[in-house]
Amino acid sequence: MGLIETVRKKIPLTNNTEPESDIKLKDFETDTNNEKESEENSESDSTNSEDNNNSESDSTNSEDNNNSESDSTNSEDNNNSESDSTKSENDNREKPDSKESAEDNNSNNNSPDNSKENQENSDNDNLEDDIEGMIDEMIDSSKEKESKNWDGKGNTEIPEFIKNSFEKFKDEASSPETDIDKKIEERDNRIGRAKVSSESALEKYNEKLSNDVAEAFRRIKTQDRPQPSTHGQKVNVRGVIRRVQGDHTEDRLYLQGKPAESGNRCITLVNDSSGSIDELKLKMAIISLAESCEIIGDNFAAIHYCTKSTYSYEGSTYLITAPTEEFEPEHLDSFKAKGYTPTAEGIKYGRNISETDINREDVIIVLTDGKANITLDNDKNKARALEDASDQIDTARAENKRVIGLGVGNNLSKKYMEKMFGDSYFLADMDNITDTLLKIYESQLDTAEDKKARI
Repeated sequence: MGLIETVRKKIPLTNNTEPESDIKLKDFETDTNNEKESEENSESDSTNSEDNNNSESDSTNSEDNNNSESDSTNSEDNNNSESDSTKSENDNREKPDSKESAEDNNSNNNSPDNSKENQENSDNDNLEDDIEGMIDEMIDSSKEKESKNWDGKGNTEIPEFIKNSFEKFKDEASSPETDIDKKIEERDNRIGRAKVSSESALEKYNEKLSNDVAEAFRRIKTQDRPQPSTHGQKVNVRGVIRRVQGDHTEDRLYLQGKPAESGNRCITLVNDSSGSIDELKLKMAIISLAESCEIIGDNFAAIHYCTKSTYSYEGSTYLITAPTEEFEPEHLDSFKAKGYTPTAEGIKYGRNISETDINREDVIIVLTDGKANITLDNDKNKARALEDASDQIDTARAENKRVIGLGVGNNLSKKYMEKMFGDSYFLADMDNITDTLLKIYESQLDTAEDKKARI
């Protein structure tokens, strides 16, 4: 019979099964974690037992166990003696001996599993400390400093891990990862192979064209273009007439001057660099277009196409200037005229290069002095080469790119140019190639009066 059941039988119960005594069952519950209170009760019970004449009876009621002597001293006076006896017995049953408990704890702590767990906890603590230290360093390094300390030369020392990370990022940035970066690196490696140097082309350009070109495009850039507005310096006659005729939605009764050109186009020049081209005049034309784009605020890109050699039908394309960089005259030292005319290959690469950066408009100008004679699959076949080139132009226009042809010399007829470019082409002599190229560019501007080439 359990201890609780024994107590219940000894306490008279009412019909509500509640004890008539003030003693509650919770009084028999033992707090196994309060050893100090148990020891104090034990001493108090022992004293009460000595003063009480009923100790022998109390001792008899306690159960036989190894701790009977201690239990007998725990019995209370009068009616509480039996309760204290059972409480002491319960304590003895539920609480292990303190010495044994200590030995068990030591044994558990020294077990291999606990040792491994303690080591893992220690490693986790060290990791957390390292992370907190790094966070503190990052917070300190990100705090606003005086401008004299921004470069790390002031009194504030840059954390070591920041220095190491910066060096790593700098190395990664210097390594070409994209196709355009690789093309730029290849272009730089080719510099010095040209038959006509950039210095001679730049000298001729400065002597004949530089001032006139710069003045013309600066004037275009800075002139104001009147636009209808709700306020301004001049009267918008057309707006007033619409209003008089009953159009009350027309409230733009003034003209306000706005800059004529905002730029943000990409002008890609696709150059035929086959063996028949005049290399000096071609390079002068490239310089003039690059300078004009810079004045207006457009991105400039240039590539050239040819075959690998006079004895090869393998079409190749090469970067001169990428739209993501500024034009430098030395870029012209990276190519020389040679080989056959793979026009389709050149237009295909021109389409791709113009997509390197986001622009308001993409314009591709294809400059060639001869008929296409190499196909996309590197076969020498003029009919198929013309068809491939025409297909590439159609694809570019489907991508919302403007494609304009510039035929140079006597080898190209209007009929041939129309087959390739439709009605969006110009013909020129090699002597006036620069003037014609700039005329094409001017026709693409917002202020252009002659928009023939605009498709």
